Amino acid sequence: MIPPPANPTKGGPSRTNSGASNVSRDSSSSTPAKPKEERRQSRMQQMEMMEAAARGTTPAMQLEPVVAAPTTTSGLRSRNTSSHSTSVLSNSSVEARRFLSGEEEDYVNGTPMHPSTIQIGPRGTSSTGTSSLFNQHELYSVDQSVNLMDPATETYTPSPSKTKTSFVDIFLGGAGTTTGSGNAKGRGSVHTTWQQSVLGRFVILFAFISFGVFLSVSVSFLTTTDTDDSSTAKGFVKTGNRCDDIKTFLLLNSASHTEYLSDQSTSAYHALRWLCKTDAAKLPADHDEILARFALASFYYATHPDAASQHSSGTVATIDSGWKRDTKWMSKASVCDWYGVECEAVDTRNNHKDVVHFNLTNNQMQGTIPLEIKSLSNMVLLDLSDNQLSGTIPASVCRMFQITYLMLQKNQLSGSIPTHIGMMEGAYEIYLHHNNLEGTIPSSIAKLSNLKGLFLEDNQLAGSIPDLSGLAGLNHLNLQNNSLTSAMPFSIAKLTNLHDLRLNLNKLTGTILPEMATNKKLQLLYLGNNLMTGKIPEIFDDLRTLTDLELHNNIFTGALPTTFRYLTSLRRLTVDANKLAGKLPPEWGEMTDLEALGMHHNRIIGSIPSQFSGMTNLAHIFLNHNFLQGELPSELAALTKLKDLYLESNAFKGKIPTQMAKLTRLESFRIFNTDVTGTMPRELCDMKEKYDKLKDLEASCNQKFKCACCTECH
Repeated sequence: MIPPPANPTKGGPSRTNSGASNVSRDSSSSTPAKPKEERRQSRMQQMEMMEAAARGTTPAMQLEPVVAAPTTTSGLRSRNTSSHSTSVLSNSSVEARRFLSGEEEDYVNGTPMHPSTIQIGPRGTSSTGTSSLFNQHELYSVDQSVNLMDPATETYTPSPSKTKTSFVDIFLGGAGTTTGSGNAKGRGSVHTTWQQSVLGRFVILFAFISFGVFLSVSVSFLTTTDTDDSSTAKGFVKTGNRCDDIKTFLLLNSASHTEYLSDQSTSAYHALRWLCKTDAAKLPADHDEILARFALASFYYATHPDAASQHSSGTVATIDSGWKRDTKWMSKASVCDWYGVECEAVDTRNNHKDVVHFNLTNNQMQGTIPLEIKSLSNMVLLDLSDNQLSGTIPASVCRMFQITYLMLQKNQLSGSIPTHIGMMEGAYEIYLHHNNLEGTIPSSIAKLSNLKGLFLEDNQLAGSIPDLSGLAGLNHLNLQNNSLTSAMPFSIAKLTNLHDLRLNLNKLTGTILPEMATNKKLQLLYLGNNLMTGKIPEIFDDLRTLTDLELHNNIFTGALPTTFRYLTSLRRLTVDANKLAGKLPPEWGEMTDLEALGMHHNRIIGSIPSQFSGMTNLAHIFLNHNFLQGELPSELAALTKLKDLYLESNAFKGKIPTQMAKLTRLESFRIFNTDVTGTMPRELCDMKEKYDKLKDLEASCNQKFKCACCTECH
């Protein structure tokens, strides 16, 4: 008896290292046998029919009986080849015979063989299948010898219905056939052939590539449209109804949304009705100027909130604009002739022009900016500054990829800066200051690699300053007077082309970056009115182009940097309202261009160096509220351009030098809350009383010091 497989449904008989199956076989068989000749003829007939169906030929498949003992498999061959090997299979061999002969059930030594599996090991492994003698995904050919355990020598093929030759199979590797033979001793062979269709592969591959290209183009197009109604204008077909045609044309060009064109409360609705019914130009629906007329008409009605109330039942009334200037607006004239609109020729063959400049600055406009303005897609300059525009900045503005100058400053715009502002790749300067903008600064703004100026001051922006290292060409960055927090980003030091950096009037923390020594082109550095701490770094020998330096109203500590001496072009220095200590460096006298020096409300000690007389352009000195002492140097009389001299709340002593009368431009002199003695020099009193120049003269009037001409005694 042949013992049944350990698990006939999961992998069949175990294999040795050689790949053959070892089976104990009894020489007797209890299965009744058919006459040899009848069975041979039946198998031959079946083989010929199925071979003809599979290949269209009738090859000679009668194989000689295999006499030798089982041999090892020869392995796998490359594609479109076949190999021959023999092996002895156990129960699955009999199953193969039963499957091919169509018998209901076979027995081996009285044991029923259940329909389980044929094991043929592609790539040296065990393969399982009940519908075919080969794996439809295997791209190789395999020949195996099988022990059919039948007294007759037979030739057989699998049923055509069990051979996978679908179109997908051809693409995956071709089609396969299996043939075999057996003899009276129960030995035989199985021959499996797998054929590929090269043409089929290329046909399917070409189809997949074509579909992929089509899909990519479709997705790319869909991602650039704003509405589901959008398509290409090339698909526009006139219907005969001009108004419907205009609407279709607008939608095909993504000029607006269907719901906006149908909503009577929108400027787009009014603009469409104007084009349909009132526009005296009566341009064809697909005219080159239709999009520009629609966009500008939408803007016109958006800046007239009462437009809807002025509609008659069938027409759109021309509205009294209220603008300061509106020459030719909403007339039959070309939009290129409307006030504030400039065009340039795009195609000289048909005289087609596009709007490139739209400038209505300081035009007494109210209302909002409509999204339909995006249809002016070739616009280079948009200047709506100095008006009373409200609402948000429409995100569609970001799709005006040719914009070089975006100027919306000094309005009442609210909301946040559009997230995708980084799409405006041509932007050179962006002015959004003096509005009511909120939220954070979009990180996408760093994608504007051509940007030279970014002006966002005087808004309500919050959060941290994003990484701006992508703005390598930036010259002007003005973020002052917002609510920005966190430390100054390191990316600031990478903006080596910066001329003007204004971060004052925020809530910035941290220290001044020592790496800012690389900003060698800086001319203005405003960091005042923040919460910055630490010492002022000695980096100013590398920043010699500075003309304005504001560090006031922070929490800076430590000594005053001596490297300020190298700022020979500096005109304004303010370090007041910090916790700076130490003495005034005499070297500062080398800052010969300095016009204003603000150092009040610190912890500075010592006296005023006589070298300060070298700063002959000084007009404003604020040294009040420190711990300065000593006598006032007579050399101060050399500062003939001085207008303001604030020395109050210090520890000065001695008399006021009479040479101070040489300061003929002096307008304000404060010396109260000090220890000076004597009287106010008569020459200074004459400047006030005779020449009416000294408008503000304040001192401590007490027993130690007398002042008969002071405007205020403390």
